[in-house]
Amino acid sequence: MYDSGGFCYLDARKTGSSFVSQFLAENAASPAIKYVKHAPISTLAQRGDGDKLFFITARDPLSQYQSLYFYGCRGNGRTFRQIARSEYDHLALYDGTEAGFARWLMLIATPGGRDIIAELYPPECAELYGPVTFCFLYLSFVTPARKLPKWLDRDRLPGQYEKKRLHRHVLRCESLNDDLAALAEGDLAPFLRDPGGAAARLRESRERRNSNSKRKPITVSNELKALVQEREWFMYDVLGYPRYV
Repeated sequence: MYDSGGFCYLDARKTGSSFVSQFLAENAASPAIKYVKHAPISTLAQRGDGDKLFFITARDPLSQYQSLYFYGCRGNGRTFRQIARSEYDHLALYDGTEAGFARWLMLIATPGGRDIIAELYPPECAELYGPVTFCFLYLSFVTPARKLPKWLDRDRLPGQYEKKRLHRHVLRCESLNDDLAALAEGDLAPFLRDPGGAAARLRESRERRNSNSKRKPITVSNELKALVQEREWFMYDVLGYPRYV
C-alpha cells in the first residue's frame, strides 16, 4: 500500500504495482506517509473518514499467473520463496518451459496448493476462489483477515465486494498507462504537482517498468484455461475480464 494521507494505492503484486508506485513517488505533491509493498489496510484510522481516495490495480488472471511463474524462474517473489521453504520438492517446476508452467499452475491454482504457498490464504477461501482473486480481495477491504473467511458464498461475495470495498477505481494492467493518466486528470489530480503533465507523459510512453512484454508467449491448453476461469471466477464475473474458452 502506498498511503499519502489523502489517497492510497492498493498495490496487488504483478499488476504493474512498481510502475504505479514509482509514478506516485515522482509526481505526488507530498510524500507517502506509509509505504509497505502489497500490504492491506489493517485499521480504521488508515481507512480514513470516507473522503480518502483508494484505487487498486488488477490483471488478467492467466497473464498474472504467467508473470508470477517467470518471476519465480529468476528466483524472485513470495510464491517462489514459499515453495522453496516448503517440505515438497517443487522447485524443478521453475524450468521456464510450457510443461513446467502447466505443472506449476496445476499445483498453485487448485485448493490443495494453498497448503504449500499460503501464509495468509485461509483454507476455506481457497475452496471458493484461487490465489489471484484472494490477492485482489485481500487488498480490497479494511481488516481483510477478519472479513474474507466470513464471506464464503459465491452468490453473496460480489455484493459484499460492491458494498464494502475500499477502492473507487480499478486500474487494469493491460491499459495501465491510459487508466493511470485518466485518474491523474480526474480524482487523483488534487494530489499531484502537475496532473496534466503527468498524464501526458503516461500517454506518450508505452513503456512500463518490470514489463514482461518482451518474453516469448507460451501456449496454454484449453484445459488449463478452463481451470483458471473456474478458480478465478470473481475476476471474470465481477471485474469483467474476458473468458478464454
